Amino acid sequence: MRRFIAQAALVTLILTGPLHDLLQAETLKKEGIANDVDKHHRNPMITVTTSNSDAGVKILADAAIINKEFEQYPVRVDFFINRRLFSSQYRSSGLPGALGVDIGPDIAVPPFNYSVVATILHPNRQYSSVLEGAVFTSSLSGESLSCSVTLTYDDASEHVFSAENVSATQSGNNAVTVTFEGSEDSSGDKATPNLTLTISGETATATGTITKNSDTPSEVSLSGSAVLTEGALTSFSVSSTDQATTVECQ
Repeated sequence: MRRFIAQAALVTLILTGPLHDLLQAETLKKEGIANDVDKHHRNPMITVTTSNSDAGVKILADAAIINKEFEQYPVRVDFFINRRLFSSQYRSSGLPGALGVDIGPDIAVPPFNYSVVATILHPNRQYSSVLEGAVFTSSLSGESLSCSVTLTYDDASEHVFSAENVSATQSGNNAVTVTFEGSEDSSGDKATPNLTLTISGETATATGTITKNSDTPSEVSLSGSAVLTEGALTSFSVSSTDQATTVECQ
């Protein structure tokens, strides 16, 4: 099979969808521990919202009890910062209220990791859920993206591989990863980009691989520009030095 990234090949990645702005709140949800969820849903559903500003980081948590037979039991929520227990909080029907912590610069400065453990306190056993996350100085993650990869081969033919509901996941203070499997309608072939985009001012660089079907992944190293509008990443364009490979988001 012809290698799909050749000297004359042009690769274009187009992403459209909302990208969260800098310092905007991020919300995560988790039920269970790792990939295990109790079939009776006796683990609480954790919802965590983080927001950061010059004053520090605020982490707010909610632990919803899904199984109605367990609504009478209290919940303990533990907050870990960089793997160390920072705060344990308690909530029950008799003592309701918000759960959360403020992390000042004297405690941790982004980027840092956090974990939230919510446990239903039951007379016979405990039912827990664990959510892990990270706080960065910016918030660039994107969700529900419509994506396509267009590959132009040596014979100038174009092949479009599309995917829906793709997420751009933040991996650093100024970096996001974009990975998805695009499909070509006519042939059923697959193209999978796995890229990390790093932004510094108006400059953007991207490294990673692009894989066609089960072929050996082709490594790419790209550079170009990014546009931030009112703190939000609105577009970027990165290319190889010979302009044979171009990745764009707009």
